[in-house]
Amino acid sequence: MAQNASQSGEDFASGSTQVLLHFRDVFGRQWGSARRAEGAFGILLPKYKNASKSGEDLVMSCNNTFVSAEFPRVPRVWPGAVFSPGRFGIVHPSLPWHEVMEAYYWDNLKVAMGLAESAGLGVNLAFLSIYRMIEAEHLTREESVLSDRGDWLLLEYIADTTDLSLPQIDGLVRSGCDQVAETYGWSHGPAVLVTLLHPINNAPYVPGRHGFFIDKYPFDKICLPTDLLGDSEKFIGAVRHEYAHAMALNRTQGKCPLWLHEAIAMVAEHGSLNPRRPSVWRDPNSLDSAFRADRESDVGSRVVNDAYNQSFCLGSFLIQIHGNSGLGRLLDAFTDNSFGQELLMRVTNQRPEDEALKQVYGFGLNELFARARG
Repeated sequence: MAQNASQSGEDFASGSTQVLLHFRDVFGRQWGSARRAEGAFGILLPKYKNASKSGEDLVMSCNNTFVSAEFPRVPRVWPGAVFSPGRFGIVHPSLPWHEVMEAYYWDNLKVAMGLAESAGLGVNLAFLSIYRMIEAEHLTREESVLSDRGDWLLLEYIADTTDLSLPQIDGLVRSGCDQVAETYGWSHGPAVLVTLLHPINNAPYVPGRHGFFIDKYPFDKICLPTDLLGDSEKFIGAVRHEYAHAMALNRTQGKCPLWLHEAIAMVAEHGSLNPRRPSVWRDPNSLDSAFRADRESDVGSRVVNDAYNQSFCLGSFLIQIHGNSGLGRLLDAFTDNSFGQELLMRVTNQRPEDEALKQVYGFGLNELFARARG
């Protein structure tokens, strides 16, 4: 189907609106069996994780479907999580940036960067933020060393930007991830790529320069600034924060709301003691929206900081009741409902987090926000 695309998957076939991607673009792995995540963020693409080595080249078509010789056609609906590029705007399938985002979500950064440069930044620079994210990851990829020990963790870093050896970096990353898994009863499984960004990207104009998590395919991706390696305690804390996002996403199959994502990530990073109170206490919908404020403006920055502080307070409050293990059970409660329960929730418009909270803590969403406010 992609005669105009090169065998390396690096060339964009402008005449056929298709990009040929390979599962071996990054680590030489091949990916097979799919996992579908369906929840609050919409229907996400299957993730080809922990699979048998039987994958074939994947043809990525820009008609809102993926096509391959081995896997079925799968509709693509954009997720809207704050840690996803979807937060920067909905990309219509007919627009050039739809093609950019498809390549980016498959971590094919050279293709994504080339397409982004051709597509431009849109009206009022609408795509500037995501362009900077793609640029940061692409600049890193061009000089990076890739490490794959064959398990769930993949590492990407630039060797001459740190005095630490690969085993030392690997040990720090695994330490942070293991702490999250042990604290919340999570078993490592879905593949995670941890990328240490090129130091040039530690600049005010780069979104997420302090670290971010992206739900990519066929692995989840955590990006952290290389500068953090100078302080192992802060680095491990940042790993815990971002890996908690990976855990929450996979454990709830995409149903975890944004405020709960950040609540768990904040307590995973800092512990549950003495969270700072927000200047404004928001309801669940307003709290999720607050994370999407303009972080470059003074007002927006304060709103976002407030949102993190409130989520931190909510997470700490829940830990006071059932400890860290209670948060783990809360995440599991998103996906243990029977078909009848799920149908009833949809008919009554009950939010997944409300049902999960009542199951584990005995009170619902509104009561949680009222009690945690004090």
